[in-house]
Amino acid sequence: MIYQRQKELLYIIGKIGNTGRTQIQKLEFLSCITSNVPSYDFIPYNFGPYSKTLQNDLDYLVKQGLLTIINDQYQMPDKRSLIVNVKRQKEIDAMLYQFNDWTATDLMRFVYKEYPFFALNSTRAEELLTPSELKRVQVCQPSDEDPVIFTIGYEGKSLEKYLLQLYQKNVHLLVDVRASSYSMKKEFIGSRLASGCKLLNIDYKHIPELGIPNTYRKAIPNKGQLFRVYKNKLLSQRAIEIKNIADLVIKEKRVALTCFEASHTDCHRHHLAEELFKYLDKSIPVEHL
Repeated sequence: MIYQRQKELLYIIGKIGNTGRTQIQKLEFLSCITSNVPSYDFIPYNFGPYSKTLQNDLDYLVKQGLLTIINDQYQMPDKRSLIVNVKRQKEIDAMLYQFNDWTATDLMRFVYKEYPFFALNSTRAEELLTPSELKRVQVCQPSDEDPVIFTIGYEGKSLEKYLLQLYQKNVHLLVDVRASSYSMKKEFIGSRLASGCKLLNIDYKHIPELGIPNTYRKAIPNKGQLFRVYKNKLLSQRAIEIKNIADLVIKEKRVALTCFEASHTDCHRHHLAEELFKYLDKSIPVEHL
């Protein structure tokens, strides 16, 4: 099975021929950044905008024999007809009309100048930009350091969109409060989520004791009742773990609690956030992302 977004990668590589890793990341970024229906989200990384999802898709296409990689250049072993979403094809064609023959270095320089936020973690920004252009990058750096407890769910989000929300809020530590760190969305399995956080220098910690065990979820299908049991019974048995997070908030200042549900009201994490104030200054705000 080939996803629509993966067809886009094949379409671009088929159009321009040999394509390097950095080049395809920047080309797809330029086709997505102004789109109402972007196929990928991106984070600021070593060479500018980067999508781990996109890289995983390239690896998959190579594994399936739809792409080959020789000397770090992606190639299509055989030309094939690809049906790409009409709107996205127009956006990609417009992008290729301008950038078809640009080198990876040219693309990086252009992206850094036009979208300075995505040059924040680049190892080549100083080489490619003028001092005044570098200042435009530096002012994009998230710098809030006031203590805040954030909560965030990954439902309906790509890994990159999720990580970007954390990064823009200058979160220092992500605390996973799922009973199990396994996820049907593989990129949010605990070990992979930790690796994703590392890309942006965000620490990750899993405290499964603060999740709701599956036995309770199965036995109590009513969410309101389930949350009452969680708040009045389960949390009362977890004072050590709650105090542990409170201490981390004091130390790290900007800490996010995470689980699956998009809305905090559909998730136990908002009750946990409230419980933290038994050990914290009540003036510390809670912000639900």
